[in-house]
Amino acid sequence: MTPRNNAMWTFAITTAAFVYHTKWTRWKRRFDEMELMVSTHTHTHTSSHTVTTDDPNVTHVIEFQIGAGMWVYYCGVSRHLAETMDLSRCIFVGYSAGIIAPQHLSQNVVCDEEMFRRFYIDNYNTELKQCVTKVVWNGVPVAQQSMIRGYNDYNDNVAPVDWKRLFGATYSGVAEIVPSTTIPYGFALRARYLSGAVDLETHCRAYVAPFTIPGFTKFGLYTEIDGRMYVDHGFISKRGSCVAVNRATNKPLEKINIWPTKWRKHPLRDYWLTTDEVRLLRLYRMGYEDARANM
Repeated sequence: MTPRNNAMWTFAITTAAFVYHTKWTRWKRRFDEMELMVSTHTHTHTSSHTVTTDDPNVTHVIEFQIGAGMWVYYCGVSRHLAETMDLSRCIFVGYSAGIIAPQHLSQNVVCDEEMFRRFYIDNYNTELKQCVTKVVWNGVPVAQQSMIRGYNDYNDNVAPVDWKRLFGATYSGVAEIVPSTTIPYGFALRARYLSGAVDLETHCRAYVAPFTIPGFTKFGLYTEIDGRMYVDHGFISKRGSCVAVNRATNKPLEKINIWPTKWRKHPLRDYWLTTDEVRLLRLYRMGYEDARANM
């Protein structure tokens, strides 16, 4: 390598290192401000390490775990829960694929086949089919757009949405990107729960954050809300477990935990993300029947 090429490489590496140092330092400073709550930024949602409620009537927390294509199975399970439980006494946590069922459960809505077809197959999957790369790069933006449209459709044409309960009773389990305390200029992940959005758009950003997988469901690295960066909780743990407390009664909430293999093993193909309506309905019905037989 010639001295000229050596000089060019040295200049390029030094410049890149300086830029990275500057950006990382600025981000770290802003992160520290947010942690100390001295930032002047107006927060549009709540990010915390625990799940809490101030409603003295709430006694249970229902957790839906990760599972990719098993989100459909969870919708079937949620139908049985809505038919048999007093959901006003529950709050809901979703990790990755598990964030979908809490949306209708928070409204005490029975997600029967008609609703499942209308708001999930006809809405989300119809739009996704129009994307050349299907779920690759499109999962997050399509899900966010279709969820906003679905809530507005439901509110205008089916029944009024209880926005306060929607924003306060659904928790998105995510992994937040934070500065590393062990690796200089590095990054780490920590578990966080998003809730308490101030509007539907922010709620739907918190809705897609749990299944933000860089380079797959989103063209980019993360979902940003209030300057914080979030990705799929699956990068931290295969099965999340929240600390849930009712602050009004100062008692822990009883947990109902749902995961894909709770009642049966599934072939790998059931975890694939698909728009095949036959496969979607099969998984939905399976989830409903498994919950009826075992809960």
